[in-house]
Formats: sequence, structure tokens, C-alpha cells
Amino acid sequence: MIFKEGQKYASTFEVDGFKFKKEVTRCQYEVSVKIKTLDGQLVDEMTVLDIYFIEQVDELLSQSIYNYIERNADELDKIMAYYTKGVGSFGN
Repeated sequence: MIFKEGQKYASTFEVDGFKFKKEVTRCQYEVSVKIKTLDGQLVDEMTVLDIYFIEQVDELLSQSIYNYIERNADELDKIMAYYTKGVGSFGN
């Protein structure tokens, strides 16, 4: 066993210019995956019990992230995200 029970891994990632935090924790019989905003608001949480469900969990978490963005970001947020992710004719 490489990852010990209770061990937590955290990283940040970006979706369409919006940044999120991913927390992955090994529990006794499953792996907990939490997606949060950078200020700690929970977007979604899933438990993975079997390696064969990784793709389905990824799809569900991805959909939760896009739903969160759609519900919480206004047009100005989307414009800010567009330009801060390094796109447009002049990049970052």
C-alpha cells in the first residue's frame, strides 16, 4: 500500500478560467474526492469504491463543476475568466 489510510492529497486546477481545489483522501474502504472553490466552498463530493467507476465519477464531478460555474458566475465573471486564462489575441 503506497497511500496510507487518512492520507490526503490536494491540488488546484482550472476549468474555463475558474480555479478549484481538489482533495483526495484514502479512507479504509474507499477514496473520497472533494471539489471545492479556492475559498473552501464545497462544489461536490464523491466516494469511489472501485477502479471501474473512475470515469463515471470524473464525468459526474465535471458536470458538477460546470453546473456550479453556470449557477454562480455572472457575465462579468466569465469575461474575467476568459482573459485571465491567457486567451484572446494578446495572451497573458
